[in-house]
Amino acid sequence: MSKKTTDDAYENQVQLERRAEREGRGRNAEWPSQIPSRGWKDVLWRVFAEVKEDRVMLIAAGAAFYLLLALFPALAAFVSIYGFVADPQTIAEHISFLGGVLPSGGLDIIGSQLRSLAAQRTGALSFGFIFGLAVALWSASNGIKTLFEAMNIAYEESEKRSFIHLNLLALGFTLGAILIGIGFIVAVGIVPAMLALLNLGGWTEALVRIFRWPMML
Repeated sequence: MSKKTTDDAYENQVQLERRAEREGRGRNAEWPSQIPSRGWKDVLWRVFAEVKEDRVMLIAAGAAFYLLLALFPALAAFVSIYGFVADPQTIAEHISFLGGVLPSGGLDIIGSQLRSLAAQRTGALSFGFIFGLAVALWSASNGIKTLFEAMNIAYEESEKRSFIHLNLLALGFTLGAILIGIGFIVAVGIVPAMLALLNLGGWTEALVRIFRWPMML
């Protein structure tokens, strides 16, 4: 028997053993319900190995740290952008319910931004205001870029986007998150006031109060 034939036989044997090993483990399952208990055991072991290899706990701690640093500039940008469509007194009324959610430091920043907005002329867009808003957005976008980097590590991808593309994308995500936050505040703070003014029926008012939450999602 030639060496090539021996190698082919050995390769076939290895493939048969691997195929037998895969049997009963749900490797070809199309739905999670089709994976047997042995297959779920393999999944858990692979997840544990990937968590250890990618240092997920360390990456998560780093991402949380950068997001915490980005929180306060994001709040400053949030109040500044919200100031385009509402006066400081109205904003203060809308965000009053956040006292039980945000830390005191976050509320202090929002209060200082509101006082700064109140001190400016209505509709005035000074260079300092625009520059401060740009710096706040840039600082807040660093938290988004940290999430991008964490996802790259999790999926074993290298960053292929250019510096400009990456930062514009991060700024877009940051601005989008701020606008979503404004929409959330409006839905939570304004809807009850509108219901009180419209004096709708009990069932209609209850339905509006319930369905505003899935609408925000």
